[in-house]
Amino acid sequence: MASKISAKQFAKYLHRRIIMQLTIFAILTITMFSIVIVDAITNNLNLLWIVLGAVVGAVLGYVVGRAFKLNWHEDSQKVIMNIDRSGF
Repeated sequence: MASKISAKQFAKYLHRRIIMQLTIFAILTITMFSIVIVDAITNNLNLLWIVLGAVVGAVLGYVVGRAFKLNWHEDSQKVIMNIDRSGF
């Protein structure tokens, strides 16, 4: 059985900047999905356009996300994030 991970355990091993970015991304994701759902319902959008937009967004997110590298920092004993040259 898998044990639950607490917020303190995340903070122990993740740099604060990464935690903040994940929190912001989660809030933006929930907000954008809510907007898309409300817009799709109120304007009777075609399901194909919604799926196509989700696929394009996922591909773009994957490509952009490849610019960020997570590494273990020995001195601080935490996971830190770096941007590679192509991401700059």
